Amino acid sequence: LRFDRTRLLYFLLFAIFFALTEIGRDIYRPYIYANGINDFGIADTVGNFFGTITQIYFMLFLLYPTYENGLWFFPFFVIGYSVYEIAQFFMPGSYFDWKDIVATILAGGVAALLYQKIFGRWKDE
Repeated sequence: LRFDRTRLLYFLLFAIFFALTEIGRDIYRPYIYANGINDFGIADTVGNFFGTITQIYFMLFLLYPTYENGLWFFPFFVIGYSVYEIAQFFMPGSYFDWKDIVATILAGGVAALLYQKIFGRWKDE
């Protein structure tokens, strides 16, 4: 394993978004539900949103691809998690929620923007 600044940044992003995922699922969601707060579905989708970013940066950390190969991670995870969400419609005991698909797509976009920023490929035009 080669450790450089970029790989450590991937790990840091993984750790931050993992913590946000767990805080969202274990603290934020129960608080919202217990107090009957309408947060426009954020509590329902917090796991998908932060979890998608967490998974992307964990795999970038582990596999450490080139910039171009890393670009494939974003559609791979977004499509994969979206297909899984749709498959839950047909799985006994599972619950399909279209808001999770929206959260996954948004998370993929946020993760991709962070990736672009990391590599300085942000275009100001």
